[in-house]
This record gives sequence, structure tokens and C-alpha cells, in this order.
Amino acid sequence: MIKEYKVIDRDDVTHTIPVEEGISVMESIRDHLTPFGWGNCGGSMVCSTCHVYVKKGNFEGPSDDEQDALDFAEGVQPTSRLGCQLFFEKEKDDVLIKLGP
Repeated sequence: MIKEYKVIDRDDVTHTIPVEEGISVMESIRDHLTPFGWGNCGGSMVCSTCHVYVKKGNFEGPSDDEQDALDFAEGVQPTSRLGCQLFFEKEKDDVLIKLGP
């Protein structure tokens, strides 16, 4: 099933991104926006280049490993997450993600 959600890029431009269930936020942003230096480690939580802010959306909290990786990210806020650890599920509607610094 393909749905769409909104992503605010680093220039504050909002894009609508298609995503399939089970695909990570990191993968869908990489495939549709290709921001420079995005997702360098391919989703293994070692680079934090897929740092995002969850503006809208109900995702489970970060794991201890994700929280450890966020310790190395710039501009961490309470809504900070790694895009490689966020996955679309059909129950999630009205998702808004902002790219980290």
C-alpha cells in the first residue's frame, strides 16, 4: 500500500513523499529528495545523517541504541529521531517530518 506524507527540507520547503508500508523514512526521503549526505551508513545507526524532527505522527520512542546515536547528532530536540528507525505503517496518518540540520 502506498501512502504519502509531508517532509520539510532544509530550505523549509514542504514536499509530499510517497512511501510504502515497511519502508523507512530515511529510504523514502533518500529515494525522493536525495539530500546531500543523507543516510550515509545505510540505516545502521552509526552516522546520524538521517536525523529528523517528527513534527506530526505517532511513532514509538527511540531505542537505547538510537538514543546513543542521536548523542552525536547536531541540533537534537525532544522530537529528534533517526529516519532509518522510523517506519511507515498503514495506521499512521498525518505525518510531518522535518530534516535535521
